[in-house]
Amino acid sequence: MKNIEKKAVIATLLLIFLFSVIYGRGLYGDGSSFLMQILSSGSMLYFDKPRLHAVIFTQFPVLIALNYGYTDLNGLIRLHSASLIGPTLAAWIMALVIQYRSRYFWDFVLLISVSFLSSGFFPVGEYNITYAMVGLCLAILLKDNLRPVELLVLLFISFVLVRSYEAMVFLGPMLFCLAIHKSNDQKYFRYRWVQYGLFVLAFAFASAFAIAGWSIMYPRDPGNLSGAASSIYLVKSKVFIFTFLMVGIYSLLHFRFSTRLKLLLTTFAFAISCIFLFNAKSWFPAAHHYAYRSLAGGAMFGTCCLLFLLRSKKNESHAESKYRNAIAACFFFSLALHFLVTTLHYRDWMRNFELAADNVSSWVPIDQVSAIKDDAFLWDWSNPSLSIILRGDHQSGIANRSDYNGWQPFEPNELTNNPLAGYQKLSRFFD
Repeated sequence: MKNIEKKAVIATLLLIFLFSVIYGRGLYGDGSSFLMQILSSGSMLYFDKPRLHAVIFTQFPVLIALNYGYTDLNGLIRLHSASLIGPTLAAWIMALVIQYRSRYFWDFVLLISVSFLSSGFFPVGEYNITYAMVGLCLAILLKDNLRPVELLVLLFISFVLVRSYEAMVFLGPMLFCLAIHKSNDQKYFRYRWVQYGLFVLAFAFASAFAIAGWSIMYPRDPGNLSGAASSIYLVKSKVFIFTFLMVGIYSLLHFRFSTRLKLLLTTFAFAISCIFLFNAKSWFPAAHHYAYRSLAGGAMFGTCCLLFLLRSKKNESHAESKYRNAIAACFFFSLALHFLVTTLHYRDWMRNFELAADNVSSWVPIDQVSAIKDDAFLWDWSNPSLSIILRGDHQSGIANRSDYNGWQPFEPNELTNNPLAGYQKLSRFFD
């Protein structure tokens, strides 16, 4: 089958989406609390105005369903998961389809690996959709010819990116330069509407940069910046080291080395991928994906800059690119398979959590529930919200740890009314 490896990349992303929706990955981390607050209030939930557009983009499907009277909790859990994960993966898949026959296809596979597959398990985060939409903008702007429908897509994406995530403070200028460069292409001098559209696009990216900068300087929570900066400790993680090595080897293969040396580097990369793939401890604990969100944006920006410098050569033979493409494929599938396996582990953990939540007769701290021994997917403060959503009521459930004294949106023992009254729980989610 022609281009089977490219089809396998796209099929793997679709499989990640399918697993995520079926197993309710949208409930992980902050997701359960977000969904409960959306369902109980019937309105959009957001905290940071500079990220408002990205929030709207990922919450409107659930809000539309509520507006039409849909009340099945299990269905809303899956819709919530699809709303958080679907737009991100759709944008990345569209980028791959646009560049499917170009020499940039495997570059975009590399970008997916350093951003989404390294930080995407935590689904509630404006960074996921931001990085994916930046990738889609890159895919369209790198095309030789820009069609009207593609310009409209770019304008829509730029509107979302204006208020999306603080990483636009460095991703915005990159897109701004590409839009200005594209507007100076002589082929568009006869089509003023295209040039005007690209100027509007450049203005939107500049606005995204300004708003992201303002948000960094005047954050909603003063701890946001220090929290992002403190994630630098993750550079010691196996995932980051693996990413650094694979991107480094991928970059080296842009130079004119002998065939023997290229084969040696490719073999080394394949060996690293196998070690990573078969070492279960290589993967981040799921909560670390939340901390990795800033590093992922920096890794994406750095990889883009590196590739812009290295890909100045207009034409290259298949023999020159095949080793590099093989490394991108090894990198992607190693991370993707780990991602899928982690999702299955999450399914098993959630099944135990749901059974335990159904079987308790009062609010019990999670560290006193013998059925939940593995804390790999434990989030510090969201156990009460997760219990209420999986049970459909507030009478009992699994509370936070008995020694937890941090912030939580409500005290479960003090709830007098069911926050999800009016919604139907017809069966267990993980039956």
